[in-house]
Amino acid sequence: EDLAQWREIQLGRAAEFATSQRVAGELILEVQVPGIARKTQRVKIHGSAGFLSPALDASIRPVLRDKAKAKDFLGPFLSAIVLAAAEQTTAQTFRAIVLCSKGEESSHPTKSLACPSREHAREYLAALVSDLLFEKNHYFLPIEAVEAGFNAIAKGKSIDPIDLIDEIRDNDFKSCASDFGPIRDARRFEPPNAKALKHILERRFGIMHTLFGKAES
Repeated sequence: EDLAQWREIQLGRAAEFATSQRVAGELILEVQVPGIARKTQRVKIHGSAGFLSPALDASIRPVLRDKAKAKDFLGPFLSAIVLAAAEQTTAQTFRAIVLCSKGEESSHPTKSLACPSREHAREYLAALVSDLLFEKNHYFLPIEAVEAGFNAIAKGKSIDPIDLIDEIRDNDFKSCASDFGPIRDARRFEPPNAKALKHILERRFGIMHTLFGKAES
């Protein structure tokens, strides 16, 4: 009811025109370099963590749509993991609240993430950064296909996840999150093979499986 105590939180340096009201130190990770024993790369994570509650256990994200999508909760969930890794929050549960508004329609669906420990959060982020820096990422895997796959599994349906990806990839009349960056014309890439896809889903989305499925409100 009262957002007066909510704040824009920033870790380390941010964009030139950032208006963060609370600044924490940047997050430093030691990332393992694949294929080289005992070789690590120091990585610094900085930027805005979003608009957060005083206890740093909830985040608000506004969208100009009448319904929330899985991608709307992804940023807040990642911010929660970063805050846990940086020891900025000790919350057991983090709520991502998406404020939807279009015309006369408005809603505020919420999804919750079980906050990982500092160690688990750092391991997850280090693995994610390692994938982005050192692995081959020339494949098409939109979050809409991931959501469809998780929802089908939750309903006990037998599906081929590659078919779900191809269905989105070949549909020129329906957009997906991958159409808007960060890679231009992402549909030109093929889906990952079945083995790589299983690895990606477990490694990146296992910790945030509540990203998919029905919202709490």
